[in-house]
Amino acid sequence: MVWPIVASLVGALAFTSARAACRAYGRLKAMPPEAFYGNFNSYGGKSAHDKYNRPFYEGGFDAQMTVSEALDILGMTGEAELTKRAIRTNHRRVMLQNHPDKGGSPYLATKINEAREVLDKVATRRSLLSRKTDLVYLIYFVQHAVVTLLIDSTVIIPSQYQLGIQSSLANFHIKSNNDVLLESPPTWLKSYVWLEVLFQLPLFIVGPYYLYKDSKKVYIPMLVYAVEAATTTFACMIEILGVNNLTFAEKMNLQLLYGPIIVVALWMAVDMSLRINRWIPSDDLFSKSK
Repeated sequence: MVWPIVASLVGALAFTSARAACRAYGRLKAMPPEAFYGNFNSYGGKSAHDKYNRPFYEGGFDAQMTVSEALDILGMTGEAELTKRAIRTNHRRVMLQNHPDKGGSPYLATKINEAREVLDKVATRRSLLSRKTDLVYLIYFVQHAVVTLLIDSTVIIPSQYQLGIQSSLANFHIKSNNDVLLESPPTWLKSYVWLEVLFQLPLFIVGPYYLYKDSKKVYIPMLVYAVEAATTTFACMIEILGVNNLTFAEKMNLQLLYGPIIVVALWMAVDMSLRINRWIPSDDLFSKSK
C-alpha cells in the first residue's frame, strides 16, 4: 500500500518541477536586457557603457555605506519624504532589475539589500493612529490576551490551581451565556485551548509591540494565527448549533459572541496575505520592468 503513495508523490513532484521549469523558461525569454545587466543610470552616478553598449554604474561602493550612497543605489535622491513604503517600492524596482535568480550580480543584490537596511533605520515611521487597521489588531490582541489568561485557560487548568479571579470570571461567563463548551469542555476543545495558550498567547503579548513599531516581522505569525483562529472558532460555532439542550436564542447569543472572532480572523488572514504578497515578485514582473 505504501508504494502507490510514494509513486504518486514522486509523480506530483516531477510534474511540479517540470511546470516550474517551463514557467521559468517563459519568464526568461520575456525578460528585457536590463534584467540581466542592470540599469544604474538612475542612481545619480556617472553614466557609462561597456563595449556592448550596456549601461552600468561607473565607480565603486564605499567601505561603510552612507545614507547618501543608499539613496543613490535605490534611486531615491531628492525624495521629499523618506518613508518605508517609498523605500520598499524603490528597493523592489531596483532588485527586479538585478536579482541573482534572473541573471543579476549576487554582489549587487547584497548592496541593494544593504541600502534598504540603511534607509529603513532613518525612515519616517508611520504613526499607529494613521494605521487604523493595525490599531484594531493591537486592541484585539490586548483584549484576547486578557480573555485567554483569565477565562479560556481555565479549560486546561485544574480547578484547584486556578486563581480566584479566573474561576469567578469563567463561572460568570458560563452562567451568563450558557456556554456549554466551557462548562463541560470536550477533549478537542482542550486541544484548541492548548494551541491558544502555547501559540496565540505569545502573539497576543508581542504582537502589539511589533504593530506599534510598524514592523513586518509579525505579518507571517499573524497570518498563521488568523487561519488557525478562524478554523477553530468555526468548529466551535458549528458544535454549538448541534447542541440539543440549548434554545434557539441561546445558540444565537453564543454565535454573536464567537462571531466577531472569526470575522476579525478572516479579515486578518486576507490582509496579511495581501501584505506578504506585495513582497513576492509575480511571474510577469520582469517583463514589466523598464
